[in-house]
Amino acid sequence: MPEGIESFGIYRMVLFIVAVTIVLSIWLILKKTEFGSRARATIENPSMANALGINTERVYLYTFGFGSALAGISGGMFALTAAITPFFGAAYTAKAFIVVVVGGPGVVSGLLSSTFSLAGVQTIFANTFSVYIGFVGMIAAAFVLLLVMPTGISSFLQDRFANRR
Repeated sequence: MPEGIESFGIYRMVLFIVAVTIVLSIWLILKKTEFGSRARATIENPSMANALGINTERVYLYTFGFGSALAGISGGMFALTAAITPFFGAAYTAKAFIVVVVGGPGVVSGLLSSTFSLAGVQTIFANTFSVYIGFVGMIAAAFVLLLVMPTGISSFLQDRFANRR
């Protein structure tokens, strides 16, 4: 291959397209369906949702099952990119936890905002210094973000936009 030309595997593009499709599907389900409104009500205030007649236990059951199915799909698709061992997912558990905590309660908005911000920091540091420094930079960015926005990025953005109306 001539120097300066980069290649990107077709399977990685398929992973990207599937990920975008899944995120858009989740957003549509949460915003446009009755189940989505019940799930959002249960997430926001479970006791009030229960008082209004929403079976919160059933919502928890369905969302846990849906999340487990998504984890299985993502693990199965991602498994083709690396060697499978008993502790295959251990390298990604800390990153996933950090992304969820930094993102805050907004399911899709929190996921996207924290993923792009933390992945951007990690990529810049990893390409400039090393992969290890990239991970340390991501942890430091998460720490700073949680100091500035203790309830997460999505709560911070929601409060900002709500105050401008």
